Order: sequence, then C-alpha cells, then structure tokens
Amino acid sequence: MQCLTHMAPATALLFTIQFTTSHAGIVAPLAYLVTFPIVLVLGVCLMQLAKHLPSAGGYYTYISRTVHPRVGFLAARLYFLYDPMLAGFILAYIGAVLEQALKAAYGITFPWWLFLLLAGSFVGFVTYRGVKVSANWMVLLGAAGVVIALVLSLWGFFRSRPGSINFSAFNPAKASSRSGLYLAVIFTIFAFNGWELVARLAEESGNPRRNLPRAILIAILVLGAFLILGSWGLMVGWGTDKLPSFINSRENPTFVVARGNRGSAWVIVLLALLNSVLAASIAGNSAATRVWFGMARSGSLPRAFARVHPTHKTPVNGVKL
Repeated sequence: MQCLTHMAPATALLFTIQFTTSHAGIVAPLAYLVTFPIVLVLGVCLMQLAKHLPSAGGYYTYISRTVHPRVGFLAARLYFLYDPMLAGFILAYIGAVLEQALKAAYGITFPWWLFLLLAGSFVGFVTYRGVKVSANWMVLLGAAGVVIALVLSLWGFFRSRPGSINFSAFNPAKASSRSGLYLAVIFTIFAFNGWELVARLAEESGNPRRNLPRAILIAILVLGAFLILGSWGLMVGWGTDKLPSFINSRENPTFVVARGNRGSAWVIVLLALLNSVLAASIAGNSAATRVWFGMARSGSLPRAFARVHPTHKTPVNGVKL
C-alpha cells in the first residue's frame, strides 16, 4: 500500500486519461500497456537494490554505496525538490478542484487554502503517530479511491452501446499519429510514478530483503492492470466515436461519465480523488522523513533529523518540518 498509495491510482487514471487521449487518440489504453513493461524493468532494478541494501535512505543509500557518496549526496539534494514538497502541491491542487466543483454544483465556497491546512494537519498527525497508523490510513483511503475509480471504469462497459466494446484501443494502427502515441507513452510513465517509495520503509518492515521486492513487483502489476482496464472502460463508457468531445471537455471527463451514470455520482468520484491524494500525501511524508533520517544518521544532515520519538518510533523532527 505504500507503493500503491503514493502512485495514487485513482488520481493517476482520472487526471491523466484526457491528456493521454489527446495525444494517442483511441489507443490511449495501449499507451498504458506499452508503458507497463518499461516501468516493470525499472522496478526489477530497484528490487535488486532493495534486496541487497535495505535502508531507510532509499536512493541516497543506493547511489552512495554503488556509485560514490558525493553522487549520493547530490541525488539526495535533488530529492528535496520532489517528495518533501509533494503533499503541499497535490493538496493545494485538489483543494482548488474541490473549491471549483462545490461552487459550480452547489454554490458553496470552500477555500482551497482551508482544505490545504486541514488536510496537511491530518497528514502530519498521521505521519507523526507512527508507521502502523500511517499504514492503516493508507490502506483505508487508498483502497477506497481505487475501488471507486475501478467501479466507475467498469461501469463504462455495462452502459456501452452494442458493438462498442472492441479491441481497437490496443491496435497501434488506430493511433491518431505515431508521434502522438510515442508522446503518450512518455507521459504515462508519470502515471506509474511512486512505486519506489516502499524502499524507504526498509528498516520498519519485517524481512525487508524478501518483502520489499515483492511489494514493488505486486504494486507495479496491480497499477498496470488498473490503468489499462480503467482507461479502456472510461473511453468505452464515453463512446469511442465521440473522442473529440472527450478530449475537449472543459470539465474532467470522469465527472461527466459519473454524472451520466448516476446523476450525483460525480461526488463519489471527487471523494475518490480526495482519498487518493490524502493517501499519497501520507505515503510521501512517510518516505521523505525516512530519507532525512538516513541522511542525518550518516552525517549528511544535522543529527537532529535522526532523533526518533520514544513512543511512536518516528523521526519526529523530520515530521515536524
């Protein structure tokens, strides 16, 4: 769940399908299918590193041990631009989506910054309480988001017109252009992003040399199947003969599909997005604080970041930051 929630399956599907389709056209599911083995090859590499170098430092440890400590230090500095800032970015963005959606549907103004403060406080509290509490919330929120998005996608097959379910979505000859398909494959790599974060929980996992590689592999397999099947279902549910309206929709197409299925069901889709980003924020915070702990322990950061809470066993100063 650390892998899956940080990949944010519901957000990865619901927020990338329109953009992917704008490049690949009807073969957008094929773009996810082609990306899947590429990510799997990367996953196999990390599985070996996680197996032989289980450490809370993650990439910082891997690069320092296999290349050079200075290169590992540089990689860790670049890392500061990614995971530690992730929660703030995505919570602010989803807060803006929530504000616009509630105002358009009900005339209610719920400021995005208020959602950011409330959600950020919740994420910080859960991360502070320990890895078991974080894992429980990741399972609850992450599973809810995946189930909602998957049900919405599969519902597209049930509401489709006779003959509209076919395998043209996986025929490269049907692509809007070859270069468009190539671009779609490149961009869909980001939909798989996040599977590597479980490596940072190595020192809090049981038998990490066995379980971390398994977790990485299972997460990539699950997300790959989810994105391929989910994108196919959403396009069939919209209508593959009406793709221009899908691409040019001013509103997120998944909201439109949900509203067409069950009227107010778009609220459930919004709930799936909220669950997904909260779970991803918890996963990102858990990973970032462990990397800081690993760096502080080796002397690359002030020793204060290596302080562990006596009860919750979390890197308390990293969580506070």
